[in-house]
Amino acid sequence: MPTEEDNEDLKCQLQFIKEEAALMRKKMAKTDKEKDRFEHEIQKYRSFYGDLDSPLPKGEAGGPPSTREVELKLRLQLVEEEANILGRKIVELEHLQLVEDETELLQKVADLEEQNKHITEELNKYKYKSNGHDSLRHHDRGPEAGAEGTPADQGAEQQGHAAAARELSAHVQHAALRPGLIPGDPWQSLRQRRSG
Repeated sequence: MPTEEDNEDLKCQLQFIKEEAALMRKKMAKTDKEKDRFEHEIQKYRSFYGDLDSPLPKGEAGGPPSTREVELKLRLQLVEEEANILGRKIVELEHLQLVEDETELLQKVADLEEQNKHITEELNKYKYKSNGHDSLRHHDRGPEAGAEGTPADQGAEQQGHAAAARELSAHVQHAALRPGLIPGDPWQSLRQRRSG
């Protein structure tokens, strides 16, 4: 995994390549203009003296080409060679720039994947903590709910106990007035009432 320092180096190299490519394009444009100017100037000489590379017509007194013609021809050749070299170098720089751009994009993808991994880990930690708290609350409620039930169940049970106590008290009072029953035996009174 590239470090932050490596990323900074790549960014510096990419910026340098972009600047160099821009300078090469300007130089190439300037060279093309010079080439066009020289070609135009040679065309003017050709209109007067013919093609520089062709022999002079027969019967025409000929002599060596003028110094100006030779100079223009050499300069044109140099300009063409320089233009070709610059063209190849620009192609190489553009290819290198594409490679650097691809490297930068891959680095961004790797950084995004790392951020996504970190966010996923944090989310999993949060879910684990949340589930742990819910389980703890359920565990704390479990014994109380099992032994005493919910508050609504507890209230209903208390009301049932109170009703049973009132019923037992009434049976005891009635049993004391009926023969054959032992006063103070609420269970016998209750059984007698249910059997009757």
